[in-house]
Amino acid sequence: MKFHKTALCEVCKDEEATSLSYIEGHWKFCGVCTIETEQYHIQFPRFFKDHTTVVGWMGHMMEKNWFDPKDFCKMMKRLRDATESSTG
Repeated sequence: MKFHKTALCEVCKDEEATSLSYIEGHWKFCGVCTIETEQYHIQFPRFFKDHTTVVGWMGHMMEKNWFDPKDFCKMMKRLRDATESSTG
């Protein structure tokens, strides 16, 4: 999996983002700098492996009572913008 452009971690703004991370009640795309503060994370290669893994992860996340799909989708839009990804 390779994005058009590398996204930088939303926390330190220095290192490459490598995961979707739930930190202090919000979703962010992060690097390893947040490993001690994440409540949950999904590594990019595991989430973005193919379309079936994305569907599987989303179904899994919807089973979590703390999952906020609106916040997750806002983070995904920021990631799309940061990586210059498009839907076309």
